[in-house]
Amino acid sequence: MITTYMITAADKEHFHKNGWVVPQWRLSTDRWRQLQTLVEKALQTRPEKRDYLPDLQQFAPGILSFAGAKDVLDLVEAFTGPDIAVWGTGVFGKPAHDGVATPWHQDGQYWPMRPLATTSVWLALDDATIDNGCMRVISESHRPRKLYEHRTVDATALTLNQELDWRALGFAKEEPIEIESGQMILFDLYLIHGSHSNDTAKQRRAITVRYMPTTSHFDRELAVRQHREMGVPDFSKRNLYRMRGIDRCGRNQLVERPACPYAARQYWLR
Repeated sequence: MITTYMITAADKEHFHKNGWVVPQWRLSTDRWRQLQTLVEKALQTRPEKRDYLPDLQQFAPGILSFAGAKDVLDLVEAFTGPDIAVWGTGVFGKPAHDGVATPWHQDGQYWPMRPLATTSVWLALDDATIDNGCMRVISESHRPRKLYEHRTVDATALTLNQELDWRALGFAKEEPIEIESGQMILFDLYLIHGSHSNDTAKQRRAITVRYMPTTSHFDRELAVRQHREMGVPDFSKRNLYRMRGIDRCGRNQLVERPACPYAARQYWLR
């Protein structure tokens, strides 16, 4: 029997204390197959982006059906509030044998909304283990609500070009988050995180969806400056999809999301 999973008080406490949480939620097997096919086709379209494709919705619009599913939005709303927009989706491919690392960073370093506010979904399409490069986090690093100094690095052998040294900031330890295929991590944009390379025979693909409360403004002029000055992806022309509620700040140009045929049926859970 399929039941809806809701974020619990313990989930909220863990998220606010640590900056991340793995809810007791799983993607349905059928929908996992559909998302796997969607990602494979998108990566075939852009093979040079095999380690990190930051515009998944451009090459695979079907990802927005997942992003807008009621069960998923109910989880996200617990942390963003009721007025939600999706401004980005992506896939970290991390292929077998030579999947590259993601440097230690905070997502807010790259992102052009003010005030900074985003809850990310990191959905595993393959088992994410210590061996094949699961996400690693510095729990509680989000709590000061500040961006730490990053340096721009050569991203030829990395997924991203901004990096920080969490040890120099006084944090005590890193923590791997191993999850199974079909599970998700919800995390805060101030959380310091990264991942090691994948030298195993098992690929490690993960979909990311970025959910912003519409109380924040997605600043396209800031996005242009960040692209020019930091060499990060240019987010200035991204569509901002309304997922739930209204534009509270009154400055965002929201686009209606595509219809989600699975939202009415609890198709995402098994």
